[in-house]
Amino acid sequence: MNWLSGEFPLTMEQIKSMVIDRCELPEGYEVNKYEFFQGTPTRALKDDDVIDIGGRRIQMLHTPGHSPGHMCFW
Repeated sequence: MNWLSGEFPLTMEQIKSMVIDRCELPEGYEVNKYEFFQGTPTRALKDDDVIDIGGRRIQMLHTPGHSPGHMCFW
């Protein structure tokens, strides 16, 4: 939650360099237009939460280790 309110530990330049260094970017993608989301989420998800996206239910799986709060969706 702290990351969303301005406490992300990397600069925007570091984030942009990782995007172009580790991914094959889609044609026409402009990394300089990338913005890191900052704001207040509607809710914070936790392990085993389930959300319905209109006829499909997605279960949250907490997968720490990649980054704090990292989640996978099943």
